[in-house]
Amino acid sequence: MIDFSPTPEQEQLRKLTTQLMERYVYPAEEHLTDTWDAAAPSFFPGIADRVLRPIQAKVKELGLWAPHMPEDAGGMGIGVVGLGLMNEIIGRSRPGELWLPGARRRELRDPAHVRHRGAEACVAPAERGG
Repeated sequence: MIDFSPTPEQEQLRKLTTQLMERYVYPAEEHLTDTWDAAAPSFFPGIADRVLRPIQAKVKELGLWAPHMPEDAGGMGIGVVGLGLMNEIIGRSRPGELWLPGARRRELRDPAHVRHRGAEACVAPAERGG
């Protein structure tokens, strides 16, 4: 019989992702809006940068940034199973991919287009200076 249980590392990843979501992301969802204020700095319509950026900084601090990227490119290098386990958790948040860039965006489907630039390619163009 095949054992599909998560590895201890994958279990730790799930635990850390869940803690991040419960402590920072779900409470921040009350700040989401369906309107967009063109005058307010915002990487993503409906989420003010003052809400989004501190959470993304925490994601980086916890080492959860760019989970889709290989380690040698500045990512986590956790593979598709690890990504699936993370997506199971972050998918519970409406804009989950904004909190953990790369986990559910185009980079997941095609990481080659950012690989040459590393994990920092998973930020807004203005942050990259372009």
